Amino acid sequence: MHGPRRTALIILSLCLIIVLDSLLSPNFQTSVHEFVKENGNNILVDDASLTDDERAVLLGSEIESLIKELELEAYTNNLRNRLELMEEGFGGDDYDLNYLTAQQRYASAGVDTPPLNNDGKRTYHNLIDSKMPLPPYDLKGAVDSTIIYNGALAILVYDPANDKFILSHSRRHPWHAENGELLKAFKSVSYLLRHLFPDRFNVHNKEFAMPISAGMFPHVKSTDCVKQAFQAGLEQQQQHPCVESHFTSSPILHFGNVFSYESIYPNIVPMPKSGSHIGCFQQWIESQTICDELQHLVYGDEGLNWDDLSPEVFWRGEDFGYMANVPPGQKQTTSGLRSRLNKVIPMWEKDKDVPLAFQEEYSTLLSRWRGVLLTLESFADRKRKWRKETKGTGTIPWCNIRFNRYEQEAGYYKQWEQLKKIGMPVIGDRVDQEGLSKYRYHIDLGSDVGSSWVLHLQQLAKPGLLFHHVSPTKDYLRDYMEPWVHYIPVAPQLNDLKAKFDWAESHPVEAKMIADRGTDLAKYLASSDGFERMFQDDIVEPLRKVIEAYQPLSKEGQQNWRREINKVYADSILPVMKCSGRRADDCEQVVGEKAFPSTKLKRENCQIIYIIGVEGSNHHGLLPIIESLAKKQIDPDTGLEYDIDMVSEDLKSGLFGWYSYSLQMGKHSKWRFDRDPGVHDPALVQSVISSMCPNDGKRHVAIEWASFPSGYADDKRSYRVKRQKDWLQMTPEEIANDALASVHPVDLNAFYDAYAPHAEIKFVVLNRDYTETIASHKDWDTGPTTHSTIISGFMIILSRFLTSHLVDSITGTKLWSLFCLESIFAKNYQSASEVNEARRRVIFELAFFLDWPIKECPDCFSHWHESTKVPAQLLGPDNMKILYEHMSALDGIWPPKRSDDILPEQQCGLLTKSTTQALDDLEHPSSATPVTIYSFGKHGKKAQSIFHTAVHRFGTGRVDYILEEKSDCDYTTANQQDGPCLAINYFANPKCFYDDMIRQYPTCKTMLTNDENCDDNRYDARGYYSSNMIDMTYLPLGPRKDSWDAYHMLMNQNGSVIAASSQRKYTFNAIFTKSTHAGRSILADVLQQMDGISLSSFELITDTWQPDPNNNSNDLLDSKSYMKVLLESTFTLAPAGHNPECFRLYEAVEAGSIPVISLDKDYRQHKCKDSLSHWLDSPIVIVESWNEVIPTMQKLLEEPEALDKRQADLRVWYEQFMRSAVHDFESFLLSEK
Repeated sequence: MHGPRRTALIILSLCLIIVLDSLLSPNFQTSVHEFVKENGNNILVDDASLTDDERAVLLGSEIESLIKELELEAYTNNLRNRLELMEEGFGGDDYDLNYLTAQQRYASAGVDTPPLNNDGKRTYHNLIDSKMPLPPYDLKGAVDSTIIYNGALAILVYDPANDKFILSHSRRHPWHAENGELLKAFKSVSYLLRHLFPDRFNVHNKEFAMPISAGMFPHVKSTDCVKQAFQAGLEQQQQHPCVESHFTSSPILHFGNVFSYESIYPNIVPMPKSGSHIGCFQQWIESQTICDELQHLVYGDEGLNWDDLSPEVFWRGEDFGYMANVPPGQKQTTSGLRSRLNKVIPMWEKDKDVPLAFQEEYSTLLSRWRGVLLTLESFADRKRKWRKETKGTGTIPWCNIRFNRYEQEAGYYKQWEQLKKIGMPVIGDRVDQEGLSKYRYHIDLGSDVGSSWVLHLQQLAKPGLLFHHVSPTKDYLRDYMEPWVHYIPVAPQLNDLKAKFDWAESHPVEAKMIADRGTDLAKYLASSDGFERMFQDDIVEPLRKVIEAYQPLSKEGQQNWRREINKVYADSILPVMKCSGRRADDCEQVVGEKAFPSTKLKRENCQIIYIIGVEGSNHHGLLPIIESLAKKQIDPDTGLEYDIDMVSEDLKSGLFGWYSYSLQMGKHSKWRFDRDPGVHDPALVQSVISSMCPNDGKRHVAIEWASFPSGYADDKRSYRVKRQKDWLQMTPEEIANDALASVHPVDLNAFYDAYAPHAEIKFVVLNRDYTETIASHKDWDTGPTTHSTIISGFMIILSRFLTSHLVDSITGTKLWSLFCLESIFAKNYQSASEVNEARRRVIFELAFFLDWPIKECPDCFSHWHESTKVPAQLLGPDNMKILYEHMSALDGIWPPKRSDDILPEQQCGLLTKSTTQALDDLEHPSSATPVTIYSFGKHGKKAQSIFHTAVHRFGTGRVDYILEEKSDCDYTTANQQDGPCLAINYFANPKCFYDDMIRQYPTCKTMLTNDENCDDNRYDARGYYSSNMIDMTYLPLGPRKDSWDAYHMLMNQNGSVIAASSQRKYTFNAIFTKSTHAGRSILADVLQQMDGISLSSFELITDTWQPDPNNNSNDLLDSKSYMKVLLESTFTLAPAGHNPECFRLYEAVEAGSIPVISLDKDYRQHKCKDSLSHWLDSPIVIVESWNEVIPTMQKLLEEPEALDKRQADLRVWYEQFMRSAVHDFESFLLSEK
């Protein structure tokens, strides 16, 4: 560059930098823009004396002016950097500065890498490029990455025990089409790791794990954050990461295109695309030679001048079918072409502008179809100009974007061929690379998710200029390319393509300069120096940083890593391939794609289950059972778990008009309501089905359970038709014929007709004992009898619908099946084996009816809480007589019958046997025998809690207990009633003499409580068992009354259920006092030595026993808090006190917690011999020593399903044990003295 001119130009550039640096107001910014526009343009225009170096400096001014005109303000922010980089890099032989990654170029210019967010965090890609360490992560973090993905991701693990790399895939993810690319990537990465880091990957080292993904974009879950990023393109800078990215700290190496906004998932690192591209790096390792893809780039004829190139924006490619499904959440944008085409042809015949028919749909088209539309417009414009040309020579259309062929639905798109007849072809001839090099402009319309590396390099290499389509994703090569240096950027909507084309045509020198720089970049990357830089920066460094960030499990990691994965994810992570890494093809496939999900037709992948019944049918009790069964289901064709929605907001909006909204400051949701549109509205139905059952390869199951009727008259959470107060004055038949009642809470006929074509519908019909149904809401509708009237009316309504809809109108299969609640109540069976077998048959039949593949569910009843209410007692004799009249009128109507419900458990009526007996008792005086229980001593009340609790729950109904509590040893005030009686002494009171008691109560049987050492055998019955005293009738302790009351208070709270063992907050609780037994101190010492063992627990161990836990002055848990802990604990440690049998055993089982006992030396030597013999055959946990308790619990936790089954079996055993014990005790009470 000549001296004076060079000096002036450099001064001009520096002035621009200083001015831009000091901008303080919009007005000043505008003046700078005007200065650049006026002066910069004047210098550049038609100034043939400028050298390339001079143009390089001044090009920034010209481009800045263009940016202002096109309102691309993002460019202005980087103008200073670009001016500096262009001034240093243009025209020389040293390409180093220009071809570093983007972050390194910023650093070379003295500018910090742009931060990820306001906290100053950076993307993992930035950290790698800046030679900074990645955040540490471990095995769990790696596997947790499956949470944020839908597919095309797997976990690479190096297993030193086998000296192999293992790829494991989540069974929750569908087997994606791009999994083929994922397997290729795994093979290559195994090879790279083995050869680049031999010291790390050998049998003497620890395990290593990292997630890898592949594809045209990262297949993360389609959250609002991701949808926003795709929809915005690069027009708005998104600074903050998606919340989902916080689920794992693990880096994810993605072999393909990543999000252009790397900050939305900062831990996703771009890597070379799998297959031939990454194969180029393998070839480089082996032979230091460049692969064919780069060696054979077509640079065009060196003698070809810029003016010789055809002035068209040229593109050829294919209309891939998958493009309609990306980006995530985007609708099928090419739908409706038939209707649009029908508009087009007649318009052309009327000599109208054909593209106008498509303009209204432009924003919905995918990018390639937008380009085709621009081509149609340019052809139409050319034709109009041709008609005006006097010589008839015509003009070349500026845009020539067409398809080579149609990949899918060729017959459908064949209609477009009609446009070819009128000079507007959509399909163009294939053009090879040599032919493409003859065009002046190219555009990389890879898809709406970006272009591939080959396309970038091929188009950069050619003599023409690349218009780069800015898209929401990019490959790793994009960071080597600078806008306006190597290419001209084009907006995602292509709405500025014509303006950019016009600028390039009017500035041929500048356009050629950008094209040449693109060609130079392609040549550099294809050279040995350039490829070595790519190899180091984009292969070696990312792998090295990830290896350094990984935290192995332990020294014994070789054996532990599989167990750690299974502990958290059970068997949902499945190995699919193993590779040695020594050769790229030294791999073996473990399972095939059939083990994973695939796509299905809409009705096949969408099931709606309505648990249908009247109010009080125990929907809430059945829901956890169905949920447990549903969550076990795995599609046998795909291996994918069913997607279960127990509270489908989509379905509720369709059926009832409900929708939820989150409180602005709260975390919970409330329901709002909209009566319109109706349940059968086609648009609403389609919206519900599309949202509820997306085509993602999964089988979707939505479960509804709103009862008939529902809510109340003034319910804010109302339905399209509310509960009517008029029904309070109607008869059952009048209610059944009422127009409003027939569509409350939903019109079943309209619902079925509207949804059956789109989803498989199944009705699970509930029948519960009628009196239990009414008693559960006895205070509703002004009282039991009116409530019974309304319930009867709705039973008639349901019966009419069910009897007229026996089979599915689409398939002819069974539409509904009856489910008898009494068939699963343990109280209706004589033994645990009987109730277990009945429940097994019910579950099998339910799964068979629903066409679910998994039909065994041992733990389905883990949440089941059996009602202890006695309806006849709650309702009273007068109400029971009226209910009996209602039931007589329902005979033959409810429950509905069908001939193919053949199980014994499906043969039920309105009443169970126990209720029938209760009604008989109304007709005939009660046959229960009054038995007076005389309890002496206030201190004995806790030990006699069972007379306040379990005898009523587990009793036979033969005994009417009349409890009279006396003062200590108050035998002198005897007022003995006639009939059977029981006198109970409290062992701890030495003043209460047996002889005195039997002298005052000679006709009563006697019982001793609190004899914890079995010292007294004079009584008829006792409260602690000993095999040395088998002649004495034994009555179990049962739960303490204060604990029993607290438990029922907790369970009566809304939403309370017995949680499954595997889903509880604490692994175990340890709540005891050390002073009552030496073994308790041993257990306390064991628990103190748990350092390093990660078992969640609640521990409260005190030194001295205190009698009242509800006394605020002591340090014990109150009864409510104590029972809450038991409800949240998988195991309850139950060390022996003065006697091995303690209240805690019973309280734990009631709360669904599994007791753990120790049969140590003290137990075997206890004076109450074999005190726990009844429990030894139960499903509780038994250890020989407390030293075994921690490893025992750890082992049990490894099999959550078996643990849940143990819990369910324990509840059944407990019911039978207690019923048997109380039965024998009542037989003792009623026997002759």
